[in-house]
Amino acid sequence: MTTVGYGDHVPASVFGKVVGGVVMVAGVAIICAVAAMVALYIAGPVALAEEVAIEVGAKTVERE
Repeated sequence: MTTVGYGDHVPASVFGKVVGGVVMVAGVAIICAVAAMVALYIAGPVALAEEVAIEVGAKTVERE
C-alpha cells in the first residue's frame, strides 16, 4: 500500500525502520479518515432522507 521511494535511500537501523513504518501507517490512516469524512458528507443527507421515508412508511403501516 505504501512505499518509501525508489529504494536508493532506505532506513538502515531498527529505529529508522520502525519510524518509517509508523509514518506509513499514519499516512494510510489519515487518507482513510479523510475519505471517510468525504463519504459521510456525501452520503449523510441521503441516509437521513431514507430514514425519514422508512419512519413515514412504518407509521403508515401502523395506522392501517
